Amino acid sequence: MKLSLRSLTVLLLSLISLTGFSLMAQPAPKPVPDAWLPAGVYPDFLTTNHWSTTDSGTLTNEALIGKLRVYWHPPAGTDVKTARIWASTDAPGRWRARDWQPLPMEKRGDRWELALPIENVDVPVLYFVEAGTAPATLTAMRLCHPRLVGLDEPSRIFWPFLEGFEEDLWSWRIVTDEPRFTPVETGTSVKNGKAALRLVIPAGKRSTTVSTTRIRGWQLDQQFANGIRIWVRTANGTAKLRCTLQAHAYTPQQVISLYPDEPTITNTWQAIDLMLNRFPKLSISEVDLMTLEVIGNGPLECFVDDVQLLGRWPTVD
Repeated sequence: MKLSLRSLTVLLLSLISLTGFSLMAQPAPKPVPDAWLPAGVYPDFLTTNHWSTTDSGTLTNEALIGKLRVYWHPPAGTDVKTARIWASTDAPGRWRARDWQPLPMEKRGDRWELALPIENVDVPVLYFVEAGTAPATLTAMRLCHPRLVGLDEPSRIFWPFLEGFEEDLWSWRIVTDEPRFTPVETGTSVKNGKAALRLVIPAGKRSTTVSTTRIRGWQLDQQFANGIRIWVRTANGTAKLRCTLQAHAYTPQQVISLYPDEPTITNTWQAIDLMLNRFPKLSISEVDLMTLEVIGNGPLECFVDDVQLLGRWPTVD
């Protein structure tokens, strides 16, 4: 059967149309439950060497009895004295504004292990091991999707109390002109517990600023939080507090939202509630950084304690 030129043209166009439709109709590839992430950027407070994906040993996990257990077999012949996991809950990216938390591992036989606490099974988790070798070494990063691994429910209950400044403060840093990590200081003038964040305005200066990655947009969104409460006081005198929330911090898409009020801080403890709906032009679910700037005449000391989220739950006083 002979086909006219017009018929051939119609047939070819139909095939092209069907092929294009078929390609467009293909579902997006599903993420791998757990895999190496060779392009990950390590937190800047860890300056040790790191292994590649091929010499990091065996780093695996499994959902077991409602927990996400992580197992690490070090590279053969490596003498490891201690090991801890650094974990960060969020999709890959926003490397300078990720919130990293250290968790000690236990050695059992020839491997190290721990149960990685998971608050939301649908938010990815990045993790790597800091090995206590001589010198200390980091494994390559892994990216895990808890639900795809087999975890159906969170293994850690949400707790709105975010920071009491009693433990390692990797999530907090003093903002300076230097690109390097500048750790914070703590003092014994406290609202609760044994330590509070201590901020100092030096003589001749007018302000000092601290930033934290503890405020996470996915958590604000998931828990329907409506505010952030912090307790503050000065050692003597008065100061003003300026607060910002940032989304996509340190990226070209960065959005900085300044709280409209600058409350006065005195030498007695007071709760300052920063209501989320008063931060202008900000997508709350994208928040990854908060800054607190104390403004006053130096020398002046200010203390911050008991950072917590506000919402449908009782506050901690």
